[in-house]
Amino acid sequence: MDKYIDNGETQIYGPKLRKNLDSEFVKSSAEVRRFLRYLTRLQANADKTMASAMGKSRVATSDLRTAAIEKSPAAEKARKLLTGLHKHLSSKQDIEEWDGDMKLFFPKGLTGVGQSASDLKSALRVAREGLGEDGSVPDAKKFIGLLGGAAARLKEESEKTGEAMKTAQRGLSEQSAEKKSWILRYRGIALIVEGVLTIEGRAKRLASVVPHLAVPSGKKKGATKKGSGTTTGGTG
Repeated sequence: MDKYIDNGETQIYGPKLRKNLDSEFVKSSAEVRRFLRYLTRLQANADKTMASAMGKSRVATSDLRTAAIEKSPAAEKARKLLTGLHKHLSSKQDIEEWDGDMKLFFPKGLTGVGQSASDLKSALRVAREGLGEDGSVPDAKKFIGLLGGAAARLKEESEKTGEAMKTAQRGLSEQSAEKKSWILRYRGIALIVEGVLTIEGRAKRLASVVPHLAVPSGKKKGATKKGSGTTTGGTG
């Protein structure tokens, strides 16, 4: 009777189980109804904790996307600065105000500068070191400062992206403590419900009360493919 229950389905099956507990045992003894109300509260707490954990996970994922977006302006500014330096050096060569070696600053040419953050950081460093070696470049001091600032901004935003990635990785997984706790609560209540129904001679009603049991095996809505990290949570 074990079936897969993924994170999202906890927010379907938990509330449905609570609703069924409220409606299925209206004709049971007062003692049974009182005990089942207690179980309903336990399930409600588990559902709430799981919903909160899922919310935090969504925020973590959103933070990662935001960090990636925020990284773009610094990268774009770095590319523009490198392009500006290349034009500056070329123009000074054209009017014979500078006769240095362009390869000192751009070993593979401007088109050889990669697009990733690490490529840009490397290109900024090489260009800055070139200015340090060739003191004849007009406005060298100004460009050294600009290149240093661009490198610092790229580093800061890369660190932010890295932290966001770590946060997202710590987000809710299918094997998280919250998920395991929810499964234990849900499964335990399902076992108790089976016992109560058996005592009352209504064991066949089990699938009508425990919601995931009503879903045909292999046709469960939203089932995750094998190997995707789902968690088994059934009534055994």
